[in-house]
This record gives sequence, structure tokens and C-alpha cells, in this order.
Amino acid sequence: MAKKLKGYWALYLKKVLMEESDPRALDNDIIVERADAAAGQFEQSRHEGLTVEGAKEMAYKVLLDGLFDE
Repeated sequence: MAKKLKGYWALYLKKVLMEESDPRALDNDIIVERADAAAGQFEQSRHEGLTVEGAKEMAYKVLLDGLFDE
């Protein structure tokens, strides 16, 4: 399951970066690092009893945290 989760978060992040014409959309290291963190947060949140939607919200925060801060 973790591999599927990581793939989901990686694809979502790549899509967001591409929509913003952000050159980091081509940086697989950044995408994989953030996707790993988001998948881990999702799993941790579910183990702590959060709903799927609540766990997704926490994972999105991890995935996108500071990405577009200037």
C-alpha cells in the first residue's frame, strides 16, 4: 500500500508544479522526497485514528509545506 500512496502523492505534486510552470516539476529528487513524507504522514495519521479525509489533509500539508513561499 505504501508504494501506491507514494505514487499518488508524487503524481499530485508533479501536476501542481507543472500547472505552476515550476521547474521543480522535473526534479525527481524533490518529488520523491516530498511524496515519501506525505505518504508517511498519511499512514501515521490513519494509525492515529484520523479519517481518510483527515489523513489526506495532513498529508497535503506535508507535501506542499513551504513549496511556494517566497
